[in-house]
Amino acid sequence: MNHRIDTIDEDSDSGVNSHRYDNNHDNGHARSNNTLLRGAMLFHRIGEFAILAVIAIAFTTIPFQFLSISKVHAFAPTTTRIINPQTIASSPLISLKAVATSRPPTSSRNSDISSDSDNDNEISRIDASDMATLRDQGYVIIDDFLTSEPWMEALRDDVMNLRQKNKFKIAKIGQDSTNTLNEEIRVAETCFLGRDKPELKDVHNQARERLYEVLETLRMDLQEGGGNKLDPNLSEFLYAYYPTGGFYRRHRDAVKGSASFLREYSLLLYLNEESYDPDTDGGRLRVHFDSGGDFLPDGEAPLFQDVDAFGGTLVIFESNKFPHEVLDTVAERFAVVGWYNRPMTLGDLKDVSNDRGSGGGIASDDPMRLVALAAAAGLVTVGLINILAS
Repeated sequence: MNHRIDTIDEDSDSGVNSHRYDNNHDNGHARSNNTLLRGAMLFHRIGEFAILAVIAIAFTTIPFQFLSISKVHAFAPTTTRIINPQTIASSPLISLKAVATSRPPTSSRNSDISSDSDNDNEISRIDASDMATLRDQGYVIIDDFLTSEPWMEALRDDVMNLRQKNKFKIAKIGQDSTNTLNEEIRVAETCFLGRDKPELKDVHNQARERLYEVLETLRMDLQEGGGNKLDPNLSEFLYAYYPTGGFYRRHRDAVKGSASFLREYSLLLYLNEESYDPDTDGGRLRVHFDSGGDFLPDGEAPLFQDVDAFGGTLVIFESNKFPHEVLDTVAERFAVVGWYNRPMTLGDLKDVSNDRGSGGGIASDDPMRLVALAAAAGLVTVGLINILAS
């Protein structure tokens, strides 16, 4: 009997120990599974970050032709409407304040043109009164911003030389894959400018170098006077050449969801000859003040001002506010066109995501994704710099 009791006691101890072992084993499995789960979740977040970073890096390495500013004009109309040029040319001038029918108010520089080297080397500046006008009404017209006719003649010669060397391209319209030649909307030639443009490396021109200095000084003046950061690496400039019979129908410069949405200011700097007569040569700039975009809304009366394209005249306006057009030319028309861009922000990426039908922006309570997108925003900005420089 004692033997049996001992045996039973041994078996009982063995069962308890076995049970304790099983519990410890199960707890070890649970802890191991929790560790694996946490590791899997961390790996998943890291994977998300890596994917976003790779997508952003792609902007700096893939030649996105659909975003290339040299081929795509994101500010052009997205739809085609047949417009009768004679109807546009004969439209009455409607004053912004419906009071005067004379030329729009302008600021004027010293109009005495001199070939003196000291005068030719001066850098034109936008003054405080011009900046105040720009802030108040969103646009400013500065008469005789450039006063050196010999310098403007040198820039016109540069345009013709670059055209002869096939540096100009026929300007197209449209966005992304819709970029096409549409002579119902636009007839013009363009050549993009910049010290980093490889296609211009073999055609150095001193007058053009001076132009770069003026444009950069203007950027700094606009940044200081307007209070908004303007990224020098994202500035866009081009020569625009309109042949006889050229035009550019009504369009906008900044279209949300496209590469143009960073544009803060648009500029036009005219280089036409002293003999230019807007009444006989055409090519005026028409700035629209109605509530429409690419087209005048049905039932709304037109409201606009025409700007004579005299050589040396500078026009600056906020890119997202004013549709505008170039009226038909009866003679050659020369101009510098450009845009000053602000830096890209995280909010811009969120807006682009919403505009492209993603169903909403990135959740603000997801720190990992916000960090990833912050890095992506920086990389995309670098990508845009490369695109604009290509």
